[in-house]
Amino acid sequence: LKLWFWHKRAQFEKFFPAIRMRDVLSCRSLLDLAGFILPYHGYADGSAYFRQNDPEAVIPRIKCPTLILLAKDDPLTLPVPRDTIRTNPNVLLAETAGGGHLGFAGWSSRGLGATMLG
Repeated sequence: LKLWFWHKRAQFEKFFPAIRMRDVLSCRSLLDLAGFILPYHGYADGSAYFRQNDPEAVIPRIKCPTLILLAKDDPLTLPVPRDTIRTNPNVLLAETAGGGHLGFAGWSSRGLGATMLG
């Protein structure tokens, strides 16, 4: 991820001028990194983002069949509201042991999207 940021540094300098690349490169986790990026999207910090985007309140109201796909090692999806998910028959949780955050996405000739697994 740090290498990706390094290659994109010109774009970050243009769109996020207050973010210093040395601070980004010193991040030790995705949550650290989120602390630099999320204020540009209207959030005070990572905690505010997760509070305002917690899906647990809307899961009981889901009416159409929904698949939630996540990796157990994704640092940005914890805690997973498994008990709430189990109460809605329209929601199915599928977890993999690994994959990290966006581990199922990749680039193809059509841009960023799902990639074949296994």
